[in-house]
Amino acid sequence: MSDPKLQSDLMSAWDPELFAAVALRYAESHKITLNRTDLDNRPDPVGAERFLPRALDAAVWPPPGWLPIGLAASADGVTVDWHCFDGLETGTPFFFEAMQRARARPFNRLFAWRMRLDDMIRIAPHSPPPAGFIFHLSRCGSTLVHRMIDASGAARSLSEVPLFEQALQLCLTVQASEDAKHRLLRAVVAGLNNVADDKPLILKFDSWHILSWSLLQAAFPQTPAIFLYRDPAEVLVSQQRMRGIQAVPQPAIAELCRIVDYSTLNLDEYCAHFLAASCRAAADAARVHAVRVINYKRLPRAVFDEVLPHFGLEVDDAANARMRDVANFHAKSPDERYIPDSEEKSAAAGDDLHALAERIVGPSYRVLEELA
Repeated sequence: MSDPKLQSDLMSAWDPELFAAVALRYAESHKITLNRTDLDNRPDPVGAERFLPRALDAAVWPPPGWLPIGLAASADGVTVDWHCFDGLETGTPFFFEAMQRARARPFNRLFAWRMRLDDMIRIAPHSPPPAGFIFHLSRCGSTLVHRMIDASGAARSLSEVPLFEQALQLCLTVQASEDAKHRLLRAVVAGLNNVADDKPLILKFDSWHILSWSLLQAAFPQTPAIFLYRDPAEVLVSQQRMRGIQAVPQPAIAELCRIVDYSTLNLDEYCAHFLAASCRAAADAARVHAVRVINYKRLPRAVFDEVLPHFGLEVDDAANARMRDVANFHAKSPDERYIPDSEEKSAAAGDDLHALAERIVGPSYRVLEELA
């Protein structure tokens, strides 16, 4: 950790055999006894190894390029693991994909950095707050906005960072002062800002996180935010086809949404109540000017006209061209051309789903339209 060139040489070796050759050469020059079998490791695409016991590393902030990837409970308390992302793209549709690529490095499999969460909070350096938050109703263009901002080069945009999700869950479930919760969230941001460049950070959240907007605003009062929403019938159709975790009944999220009888609802009814609660939370935030609400129908133009100015980001003609190019492709599957689907989804909803959307989500959706 104190030798940047050694880190760089080991990180650049993606092939396990090449990595072993580089490591053994360095070990010999440093008179460290090491053999080939010491370097054997298995792929860990989902990061299961972080739940296995192992010794803590020093309570020292890792060098630039190392980002925190997740929390785990152990005999040492709650710990946080770091991987080196130096040279890796982090503006993937979801940050989990960047984490998978980082885990594929033999270097990260053997040299992941682990410290206590309490130590991370204690030693976190001062870090600028995020330049913007992206909240959303789900299936309404948030990944597109994230991808366009990241392509602009004016900011680093990270999408649905697992560590931030875990930190928010801790804030909601663990008894702690508001100040302690704020320090936790700020330490996470400091970790995500642990890069060599000084680009501002944009965070795109999971859809249920709008229910925690007041906590996030208190921790980062200077950070502007947007909330993207869409015709609820279209969202319900999308959730029918591939349900997100937030659209399946869970006690913690149901409690946040104040859905008392969630066990008696079918999946479409539960999802509609979740969407209504999200719209109400966004409307509450918009009324106090904490969040700007933007309808999906205004994308991608709204990214240029509203989102960038709201986040204080300036772009040149080349950046505009890159962003327009990204908008031509499917945000979650960047190799596929984007085909507008609002009419198709509205037709697929049918009378029953439209009626359900209107009955449960309609009133709060119209409030958002008025506020927009």
